[in-house]
Amino acid sequence: MFCDLVDSTDLSVRIDPEDLSDLFRQYQLACEQVVGRYNGYVARYSGDGLLVYFGYPRATEHGAESAVRAGLEIVGAVRRLRLDPQYALHTRIGIASGEVVVGDVVGDGPSRETMVVGATPNLAARLQEICAPDTVVISGHTHDLVRGLFDYSDLGYRQLKGFEKPVPAYAVIGESAVQSRFEAAHFQSPGALLGRVQEQQLLQDIWQQARSGARQVAMVCGEEGIGKSHLLENFLDSLATAQVEVMRLYGAPHARGNVLHPVISNWRRQSGIETSDSTRVKIAKLQRRLARFGSSDPDDLAVIATLLSIPTGEHFAGSKLGPAALKSHTLDLLVSLLTRRCLSRPLVLVIEDLHWLDASSLELLDLLIRKSPQLPMLIIGTYRPQFIPRWPDQAEVTVIELGYLNMESARDLIAQVSKGEALPERIVADILDKTDGVPLFIEELTRAMLENPALSDWTDTGDGDTFPAIPGTLQDSLDSRLDRLGAAKEIAQVGAAIGREFRLDLLLAVVDKPAELVEEALQKLVSAQLMTRRGAKGHRRYVFKHALIQETAYGSMLHSTRRKLH
Repeated sequence: MFCDLVDSTDLSVRIDPEDLSDLFRQYQLACEQVVGRYNGYVARYSGDGLLVYFGYPRATEHGAESAVRAGLEIVGAVRRLRLDPQYALHTRIGIASGEVVVGDVVGDGPSRETMVVGATPNLAARLQEICAPDTVVISGHTHDLVRGLFDYSDLGYRQLKGFEKPVPAYAVIGESAVQSRFEAAHFQSPGALLGRVQEQQLLQDIWQQARSGARQVAMVCGEEGIGKSHLLENFLDSLATAQVEVMRLYGAPHARGNVLHPVISNWRRQSGIETSDSTRVKIAKLQRRLARFGSSDPDDLAVIATLLSIPTGEHFAGSKLGPAALKSHTLDLLVSLLTRRCLSRPLVLVIEDLHWLDASSLELLDLLIRKSPQLPMLIIGTYRPQFIPRWPDQAEVTVIELGYLNMESARDLIAQVSKGEALPERIVADILDKTDGVPLFIEELTRAMLENPALSDWTDTGDGDTFPAIPGTLQDSLDSRLDRLGAAKEIAQVGAAIGREFRLDLLLAVVDKPAELVEEALQKLVSAQLMTRRGAKGHRRYVFKHALIQETAYGSMLHSTRRKLH
């Protein structure tokens, strides 16, 4: 991300240098604070410009999304900075995504910079130059990575200095109205749910118990891309004609530190509250929303308004409570409103991505489960394996673990994504081999195949590796899984150079590290479900769980390191 102040030269001739210096520092500090919240890294200050990396020094699963959210927030934060009304500040922000080689830190003090080699930073800087004031412009590749999460204005193909061909550019208007990441990723129909007959039936059975008045909890567990959200969408579609209330909360990676963020987002969304609304309009919308829960109590309104940071202008029963007591009072009210809603019709509460919830949201879920045993309520949560749920030991909690698709279902999914277009059998076999039954991997790799111009040249007997690179929509996720392991990533890279499967003794012969450190790193890879271990200690072998994990590890190595290994 490249961020620059608009008309800074004009400011420099109209403002006292000392005041201008203070203003620039306020601008930089505002940018730093936003960037820090989204796990960005300020690589360079250049006058009134900032160069920021997302996905470095540690890869993140949603780097492009974080960059766009940070850019939009910086625009608002800087616009609020001013010496007086005649000196309003405005920014232009360009964002591009791509691979770079990260070099050494050069320079000292304020001029210190982590050098990167690649076209991506230059593209971000050039995109910034075509921005209108207070606008975020992104590259085509960034747009592909965040497509359904934001609304855009298509700027078409632009000829940028230093780039031989015109490049696509999009101005980001703001966050889109989609409610879930699944909906954002599948802006077209996601297609039929394949290979999950037993899981679908289990959810239906649990639902029948819940609607009869015995509250049930279903926890759907599986790694990213395994189909948790698709299973939920299919189940919720089956309730379309039922007399049932559906409420949906979403964990988000950028909001893990925000207290009750999923609840606040739901109340704002379901109440129809807009940022531009006046306080009076926001209060009126909240009143209508509370009425649906059977509440007209002014204290209830004040508590929810306080939660949403809407000034009430009045004292209420909880106004004199300390932070801890007010939080407890708020949680009790939220549970009470939900349980009251169940008295008129059954409630299905869906909470996606429990692994991204803040502590207070998890506390709310605990409280709700404890206080609703005899109500017509079904609570469904989804989470990844690294999250340890607190509730499986309770009798009414059912854990549904999603595994990989079998070969038949995987082939059906390839056909579904290709819309009946017959792919060469060699290509289908390659997709099946590399994706190992993970639906998201199958979908994205199949799309990459179909979008590859070389597809028309492929034949069943073709030789050579014409398989396209790992799609960008998967690259960040796979990179982040490796980066989370720290030093174990290097061991994964060396193993990947050996092959999808490798012997421990061969790895030890190649890696210049003590055996106990290598084995400790391999154990981390196994625990993270990136590898599996086979054989007794004297004949131990390790296998990458997915071919795409092996390719990601190998692809993240510098060419100089690869040459040494080979």
